[in-house]
Amino acid sequence: MAEAIDGGSIVGHSPLINVLTVHGTAAENVRMLGEKILIPVAYMVGDLISELIRRREQAIPGPIESLDFEALLSRELNEPIDPARKGHLLPLPPEDLHYSV
Repeated sequence: MAEAIDGGSIVGHSPLINVLTVHGTAAENVRMLGEKILIPVAYMVGDLISELIRRREQAIPGPIESLDFEALLSRELNEPIDPARKGHLLPLPPEDLHYSV
């Protein structure tokens, strides 16, 4: 961790996240955009925290080199937003449906 905000190394990259609708336009529903963007970010943060805890418990020294966020999240993030799916959360890996930190 670095003292300066965003001053540390990059340990992972988000998979591509498509925020356009199936019609190629910007989604008008803010909740759907939030589901598409914020839920995956929460999973990536959770993965980082879990790795930090694991490393501390196992006394692993040194910085985290990399995390595979693409393997963590659904490939459907790159699919367009379907306005007909209002009120449905994004499809995520089945083992993470009841995810908590």
